[in-house]
Amino acid sequence: MTVELLSAAEYSIEELTDLYNQTRVDYLVPMPMNAERLQNYVDDFDVDLGRSCVARTTDHEVLGLGMLGVRQNLTWITRLGVLPVTRRGGVGEAMMNYMLENADALELGETHLEVISNNEPAYNLFLKKGFQVADKYLVLRRAPQPITEPLSGRVK
Repeated sequence: MTVELLSAAEYSIEELTDLYNQTRVDYLVPMPMNAERLQNYVDDFDVDLGRSCVARTTDHEVLGLGMLGVRQNLTWITRLGVLPVTRRGGVGEAMMNYMLENADALELGETHLEVISNNEPAYNLFLKKGFQVADKYLVLRRAPQPITEPLSGRVK
């Protein structure tokens, strides 16, 4: 399969949202987005859609999405996802190469990323591309409810 990589800026936020949701349909916690939430994410987390990418076949069938954030002194790869039926076919690596080339061209020094625990294929790809484990984060979710007791404890 031949993979084409296009700037994500060539797609509408609605198209990117649909693709984002398709790449996470089989996740334990899929974290679905709507167009407004994805646009807010792009704006709030400094995602540069011009340097981000959509992977597709030569027949224009979309395969994956990768976003590149650009901040003052670093770049970061976020929302990298490949459709479940096309995983392990080189699409993720092609998107990583595209975004790393765009990041390197900016000469900001460092590129960061985050990976979900136990996502071994992604973790191995990131190691192959030269990334090193720097930290581990815990993401907790709970249903919204009023806080009735004073907050205590230490969070780092």
